[in-house]
Amino acid sequence: MLLACSALPPLAVPSLGAGIRRAQQKVNEIESATTLIRGYDPALIPGLLQTPEYAEAIFRQVADFNRTPSDAEEAVAARMDRQQRYLYRGNRRVHYLIGEQALYTTVGDDDVMFGQLDRLLTAMSLPRVLLGIIPAMAQYLVSSTNFIIYDNRLAVIEGVTAAVTITQPRELVAFGRAFEVLADQSATGDGARKLVTKASEARRIAVTSGERDFRLPLVE
Repeated sequence: MLLACSALPPLAVPSLGAGIRRAQQKVNEIESATTLIRGYDPALIPGLLQTPEYAEAIFRQVADFNRTPSDAEEAVAARMDRQQRYLYRGNRRVHYLIGEQALYTTVGDDDVMFGQLDRLLTAMSLPRVLLGIIPAMAQYLVSSTNFIIYDNRLAVIEGVTAAVTITQPRELVAFGRAFEVLADQSATGDGARKLVTKASEARRIAVTSGERDFRLPLVE
């Protein structure tokens, strides 16, 4: 199991009740001291690869669910600033893994999703970015929720109301091993682009036909 954890107070990500922008600022502090960011999310696109519209829809939904004041516009601005710092400047590298489901989870509306899928195709060409997509029918090998590993010193799990910080070396090794297992299952390069394009085409067909209950296409 990958749920055992220990808090690291100086770097702990604030509760969402304190505002999403404040949480974004704390994440920026952690990332600024990191050379390699590795992350996995089974159902959503990672923050550093999100469009402003996708990020805003996420932030507004989080605030609504948690019944907290929405500071979505400020949080989006902070996230876009992080993208400029870490994807286009400096020597940091990001290696993200997402489940194929993340390409189909509707965040916002169809226009938001079409823009986000196009953004993924662009992001894959960036020299500092490696994106792997785990096919929907991949073999089960490890149980895991979403997580982010900062170098080999810190891991963060994003929960419903706050994030949990992992600092114990043995636990960090387990998260690193889980990431490697998932990475070995992922499609990258042309294979990942094919999955993104397939998702965009499936959504376009759904919009045209009016059939909203579209499903992951079977592997060809």
